[in-house]
This record gives sequence, structure tokens and C-alpha cells, in this order.
Amino acid sequence: MPVFQLVTADGRYPRLSAEEMDALDGRGARIVDYFDGPEATYYLRDPEAVGFRRRQHETPAEVTMTDEQKAEQKAERRRVIANSKAWDSAETVRRTFVASLVTRKALPKNAVQVIAAGLTTYRHEVGRAVQEGSPLAHEFLGVARERGYYSDALGQYAAATPTKAQHVALAVVLGGIEASLSRESWRSAQPEVAEYLRQLAAWGYPLSEVEQLIVNTDEKRRAARDADDDADDADADTAAAETDTDAAEVDTATVEDGHEPVTADPSEDPEPDPAEAA
Repeated sequence: MPVFQLVTADGRYPRLSAEEMDALDGRGARIVDYFDGPEATYYLRDPEAVGFRRRQHETPAEVTMTDEQKAEQKAERRRVIANSKAWDSAETVRRTFVASLVTRKALPKNAVQVIAAGLTTYRHEVGRAVQEGSPLAHEFLGVARERGYYSDALGQYAAATPTKAQHVALAVVLGGIEASLSRESWRSAQPEVAEYLRQLAAWGYPLSEVEQLIVNTDEKRRAARDADDDADDADADTAAAETDTDAAEVDTATVEDGHEPVTADPSEDPEPDPAEAA
């Protein structure tokens, strides 16, 4: 058995020198000559006979969880499983809504702004989907996807029906964003995902609980950031006020400790009377 898979009887990792390995019964070695030099892997035929045992994937005693921590971990695992299943269900409903949205006769008034956001804020998500041929956009619009690297069914569809050009653009953007979402989305609650869901809700889509969780988490983070910014502004205002007060005290001290102010120009004093001088 490889030595790197062994621990001592009390659970410590062995740190054996070459001399210590030579002293063990049932030892062996496998040497592989790599580009940067030979590397040896040591083995023991009967580890227990020489005071070692196979390493188990177990938690050390000093970090073993309490019963309360175990219960919390199980509860969190159940929550993750439940929310992940809920996300899968919500995804089907959400994409059905998006498909109905991009096939309406009239798109929402702010569709152009959303398309612009797709080319800027969501450029990475949309770009990846475009490189793959925008499969969800085909699905949303009901356009059969052709095989082949140079296939362009969406372009042909837009060219054949010029009035649907904006529909195609919106489908490509929303399809790209949708393709970037996964079960991890509700756990990370990224601001861009929350904004996307808020936009769908503004268009009439009823958010599920797991989708609302993303929005709520994002709003809490925003509120916390705003509170921190307000606190920083207040500290800055206080520091500025204290600086102004210190400057005023310095000016006052200069007046109190300085010489008497000059009220007249000495050069304008009258010449002394010669008679008085005599």
C-alpha cells in the first residue's frame, strides 16, 4: 500500500526519511522517470505490522461537529436540495413565459433598453450563447435549428420577416441570460441575475419563492452597502467639521498671542517739531 495513504496509529501523517523507510519490513518502491527527474513512491506490504494504518476520510477529533452543528448541517442540506428542485421547476415556467414574451405581436416598450443591456452588462453571458448558436433563442421563437457551424436560421428568419428583427434580438439576449443560469444561481444571488428577474417581474412574470429569494438577497446586500456608504459619508462630514473647528481655533490663537494690530502707517507720522526737540 502506498505510504502516502497511511497514517500512524494515532492518526498522524508519517514523515519518513529514506533511512527510516529502509528500516521497515515489507517495504518497496516504484520509481518513475519524469522529465524533471525520477520520482519514487514508497509502499508497505503490511502497514499494520510496522505501526501504520490506512488513512480514513474522517474528521479529526478536535474538529468533530457537535450534535447541534450536525443538525444545522442536515437542515442546510435539506434546504439546498429543496431549493434546487424548486429552481428546476421554476426554470420551466420562466422559460415558457420568455417564449411567450418574444413571440408576442408587440414587445414591451423597454425591449430596446433590455437588448442594449444584453450587449453591455450581460455581454459575457449573451456572447457565450451566441458562440454556441443561441439554442434557446431558436427554442423561444420556434425556429428549427440547423446543423453546421455556419448555419444561420435566426438570421434567415429575421431577413424573411423584417418586422420580427427586434423579436429575434430580444430572444437572443434573453436566451443568453437564461443559458447562464443554473441551480447555483439562487445560492450566489448575483446582482445581474436579480436585475434580470426584476425585469421579468415588471413584464408580468410571477416570481417563484426560490427566484424571489435571489431578489431579496440582492436587496439586502444593497441596503447594507447603502448603510455603509451613509456611515462613511457621516464620518467624512464629521472629520471635515472637526478640521474646520481646528482651523478656527488656530486663527483665534494667532490674534490673541500676536502683537497689537497696527492701526496707522508709520510712514504717515508727522515730522517732529524742531522747537520741541530743542
